[in-house]
This record gives sequence, structure tokens and C-alpha cells, in this order.
Amino acid sequence: MQNDLFSMRGKICVITGGSRGLGKAMARAFLHAGAKTIYVTARKSEECEQTAEELSKLEEGGECVALPGDMSSGEEIVRFAKSLAERESHIDILVNNAGTGWNGSVEEFPEIGWDKVMDLNVKTPFFLTQQLLPLLKANATPEDRAAVINI
Repeated sequence: MQNDLFSMRGKICVITGGSRGLGKAMARAFLHAGAKTIYVTARKSEECEQTAEELSKLEEGGECVALPGDMSSGEEIVRFAKSLAERESHIDILVNNAGTGWNGSVEEFPEIGWDKVMDLNVKTPFFLTQQLLPLLKANATPEDRAAVINI
């Protein structure tokens, strides 16, 4: 029995880094909680498509759609937002889950590693949220707000 407190009934959600790991688990959980449509994005198209196909077959009945893209690129963020706006008039939930790390000691940590980590983990969520604000605001009300979850 679904608990209405955690219901996602009818919601349209976007999850970056949604093709595997925590992102995939969240997509599955959102569908289980009644989400109407989950858009998953990731750099690897094939993995993204496989996840969408797998999750769309779940008994919960919601749809999972792959929109592959490299969220570390400003141009890709803009392209992704436009593509999403062509499909939906609004979104209810954005999960900024895509992220990266750099394996190395603090003594040897290179600037290129710092830039890569900070760009994807900090800069990307800000600019993706900025690009998706019109869709997040489109259907939001004080009683039923849109949400941004940063992982």
C-alpha cells in the first residue's frame, strides 16, 4: 500500500546520472511511488536507453525516458533543457545526481582534477537548475511545489 506522504503520483521527474547506481535506484523508487514520467540522463547513451527500457517495464506503470547528454557541458545543458521543453510543459522534480570524483592524494591533487570535480558537482547543478526553472515553475503552486534535490 502506497503511503500518500511519499506519493509521487502523476509527477514528472528528471534525474541526472540516472542510468545506474543511486540515480537508477531513485528512478525506480519514484516510479514505485507513482511518478508518471521519469527522464534519466547520462553521458553513455546505451546505458541510459537500457535503464529507461528496464524501468518502463516495471509493474508500477510509469514511463522512464532516456535523454542522454553530458551535463558537464554548458551547450549540452542548454540542448537538454530545450529537448525536455519540447516534450513536457512542466516538470515537478529535478534530481541533480550526476557527479564525479578524482582519485589522488591531497599532496598530488592536480588543478585539472579540481576543475573536473567542481564543474560537474557544483557548477552543473546550478546551471541545469537555471535552465530548467521555467519548467519547474510552470505547474508549481504554493500547495504543490516543484522541487530540486541536489545530491
